Amino acid sequence: SREVSCLEVHVNETKMKSSYKRRDFTFTMKGSYEETQDISIGPHSRQGSSETARFHYIKHSQPRLLMTLPKECFFCCVCFAYGCPVAVPLHSLDLGKKDTGYPCACFHLCRGTLICKNLDLRLGFDLCAEEQDFICKRKKVVAAALKNVLHLDEDLQEDEVPVVAVVTAAGGVRSMTAMFGSLLALQELGVLDCVSYISGLSATTWTMSKLYEDANWSQKDLSGPIDDIRKHVTKSKLHCFSLDHMKYYENKLCERKQEGHKVSFTDLWGLFIDCMLHHQESTHKLSDQQLAVNQGQNPLPIYLSLNVKDDFSTLDFKEWVEFTPYEVGLLKYGAFVRSEDFGSEFFMGHRMKKIPESHICFLEGTWSNIFSPSFMDAVHLSGHSEHFWHRWTQDTEHDIENHPALCKKPHEQTTSLSIPKGYLSKTLQEMMTGRPVVSTYHNFLKGLQLHNKYLENESFCMWKDTVLDSSPNQLNEMSDYLKLIDTAFFINTSCPPILRPERKVDVILHLNYSGGSQTL
Repeated sequence: SREVSCLEVHVNETKMKSSYKRRDFTFTMKGSYEETQDISIGPHSRQGSSETARFHYIKHSQPRLLMTLPKECFFCCVCFAYGCPVAVPLHSLDLGKKDTGYPCACFHLCRGTLICKNLDLRLGFDLCAEEQDFICKRKKVVAAALKNVLHLDEDLQEDEVPVVAVVTAAGGVRSMTAMFGSLLALQELGVLDCVSYISGLSATTWTMSKLYEDANWSQKDLSGPIDDIRKHVTKSKLHCFSLDHMKYYENKLCERKQEGHKVSFTDLWGLFIDCMLHHQESTHKLSDQQLAVNQGQNPLPIYLSLNVKDDFSTLDFKEWVEFTPYEVGLLKYGAFVRSEDFGSEFFMGHRMKKIPESHICFLEGTWSNIFSPSFMDAVHLSGHSEHFWHRWTQDTEHDIENHPALCKKPHEQTTSLSIPKGYLSKTLQEMMTGRPVVSTYHNFLKGLQLHNKYLENESFCMWKDTVLDSSPNQLNEMSDYLKLIDTAFFINTSCPPILRPERKVDVILHLNYSGGSQTL
């Protein structure tokens, strides 16, 4: 179980020397869900009333509450200057009792236990129940299609039906249009109904999003959608920059911000994509695509993105993030949240604030964010050796431990001396690893204690070329936000979610639309 403590902070107006001035109080608790809260007491407050702020935090973290008080005298004219925080160690407060021994504030500490089975996200590396049910239904469609394609005399048994997946590569509008043609060719060959998964990244997600607006798209002639997309691709894009559209973009971004989302330039990019590929505003969402797979009538779509960290190159830190109509998850941790809850605020696995699900155009802007490459990403893409530049993005480390004769346990780390970069090197590091634009979403892993012996878990997906995964304080449970970028700038293929052993994929059809070499 994971225990959460709740601290209630009451600001009691009766303790204040004067009630005719507005006073602002700031309370901060690092590591809590709320982090910082402000309370204002003004002349309109009812005499004797109290204002309350609540903080939810991990019970065993034992943080401190920092109070920034207004410049006012309390308790026999003892003055606490504004801007000088007063620290309150929480272990000094009695459980379940009020503590009034602090100026202008009355504390009440209560703790409760949150049971894991009531989590609002799913922890585990297995497929979700909905996807397992989909595979059972899809195998019946695949078995019938294979019998027809291979001219079999007898029906295939369930364990004889292979799991076939289509994997794509990025390439802008070229990859989007080419994918339409590839799927049409598979349909004409009778092979499309043999496919159980279709994964995409970057611009191929535009093709997938467009197709899955129709719940039975693979059962219909794809010539119709291709004719429609041809009109959108060949038409002038100047109308996307008209004054009316600019006002529309502004209204949508303001609406998105009011809903609680973190707005970035990629949201504007997503609106532009929507305008470019549709005659009118599209209100489709990722969870709406469940209607297109609930009977196994179409392959299950999987969209791919990368989660990164500020001040670290993609070479040093990256985490696969997969999106399906059922859930969104980080493959490394085996942590998944329902697609309709992605973007909401979570703490220790519990949804603290529901934020409306994003329209899929905003996710398209995330999946195909062409503005995200850093200098190090550009060097990597150019094919030149990045080792010379890479050393400037890392702290200097020296191994200072004699290696024992016996093998160490997986979770035991070698003792080393880390020397942080100086000011000049730090500035250079920020220049080389800084990304112009990333998509920011609330981190649904926030507060989850995943670091206990995680290296001993054989299912934990760890990069061999990064040292961050071996540091518990670098795991994503510590971050407030996910920073998502286009996968194509690191590896131009959507195969990672298909290679999950739980999906048991037997055959992979790789559709490569990238320029240059056609080999991985």
